[in-house]
Amino acid sequence: YFIRNISKKHQTTSELQMLNAVRNDTGKYTCTAVSEIGMDESVIQFLVQGLPDAPSNLTVLNTTSRSVSLFWEVAHNGNSHITGSIIQYQTVSDTHWNGQTSQLIVSGAENSATLRALTPITLYFVRVIAENALGQSRPSAVINVTTEEEAPSGSPRDVQVHSTGAQSIKVMWKPPSEETQHGHIKGYYIGYRISQSPENYVFKQVETNPEKEQQSTYITGLQPFTKYDIVVKAYNSAGAGPKSSKITGKTLETAPPTSPIVQIESTTSSTINISWKKDVKRQVGDSRYKNGARACIGSIV
Repeated sequence: YFIRNISKKHQTTSELQMLNAVRNDTGKYTCTAVSEIGMDESVIQFLVQGLPDAPSNLTVLNTTSRSVSLFWEVAHNGNSHITGSIIQYQTVSDTHWNGQTSQLIVSGAENSATLRALTPITLYFVRVIAENALGQSRPSAVINVTTEEEAPSGSPRDVQVHSTGAQSIKVMWKPPSEETQHGHIKGYYIGYRISQSPENYVFKQVETNPEKEQQSTYITGLQPFTKYDIVVKAYNSAGAGPKSSKITGKTLETAPPTSPIVQIESTTSSTINISWKKDVKRQVGDSRYKNGARACIGSIV
């Protein structure tokens, strides 16, 4: 800086000029005038304004499956009132923070905010920018935060029922669509009851088989020749999702025949003679059976 005095017709004007003034030049400046009859002085407040400093100490206060609460410290305001803070967030680690970035703007009086309508079990990258009348600060340091799990919003798909015996049914299904799982599917509840019954479903718990997409289980201890309503729902660490649409299966009237006992009678270089003992199953109430015994209609070798 430099001082220049300009004299005109018994009057002197003094000028203090600062080149490339910076924030540290802000302060009180005293101008003192001295003449033959005395002295006088005047105090001038000099204020250098600029962009605010970047917010600091961006911290996560709380997370849920759909929201993240944040706190940050407001740094120097650049000698100009902070008019707002811009919270930017995205799901990709992109240094350019381009069109995939979402943002929330809060007033300059606030140093906390809650991001809402987020996606469960998703990693977010977050930063904050302060703004005053002259413009925006540099962004704060980026932090990352993962939202919590949420109970599935979708039900298992492609539920199928197959009769396997007089007292058992096999149930097969696929997991809910990925966008409705909202976390790691840990297992399933398979509900069953006699068809059209007013009773509540009885649920069997089955853990996920991570090696297969199609899951399956057997429901046992059922009544022979009876229709059952079957539903399936998935669960994760946050809870269970909705039931699948009801599907009906029916147990067999009797269990399928067991395999016959096979014996090798003789062999040659080109032939094998075998014999087997047939298994006769008993069935009650079927006209195809005589005296409770079902005739064997054939064997497949």
